[in-house]
Amino acid sequence: DSHPSMYGETIIDKDYVQDFLGKSKQKVTFYSESSSELEPITDAVPSRDVALHVLTKKIALAESADQKEELQKKKDELVKKRKDVDQLFSRILSHVTNLDIDEIKNIETSRQEINLEMMPCYKTLVKAFSEKCVNIHKNMYTFSHLYKLANMCALQYSSTDVLKAFSAECGSLHQGMVNVN
Repeated sequence: DSHPSMYGETIIDKDYVQDFLGKSKQKVTFYSESSSELEPITDAVPSRDVALHVLTKKIALAESADQKEELQKKKDELVKKRKDVDQLFSRILSHVTNLDIDEIKNIETSRQEINLEMMPCYKTLVKAFSEKCVNIHKNMYTFSHLYKLANMCALQYSSTDVLKAFSAECGSLHQGMVNVN
């Protein structure tokens, strides 16, 4: 007797789950029946800012001045590297748009509709950015900017022009970046 849709011990298929739940007669109260209110979440942090938040907490909890100073240096370095990535993308957009402020704002603030036709462009730009500019796999913060590459593809910017901007704006400083999270 073969039943391809049945897995495991088929001899228990006639048993009821309630037989295995235990002998407790305590009424199970589901959360939706509970009268207690949820406490508001006040310490939520966007995932991309967790590293900064952790450093800030460590600084506050540091027991010695030396420890605080060392942690503050790490935090300052991370903030500086993030700013470097932000400025790099700003320069790339300025280069590609020929300093058209409205176009730069459109690329930075909109979320263009993506489609399969633009994926080759997007993949090319992401791969080239990671190789020529900042390795996205070693610097998670760069993920917060990748939508701009997608927007440029969706808005029909030439991938050749964007690649030229990478060559013009990216240097060894950027290629050596690690742990910008």
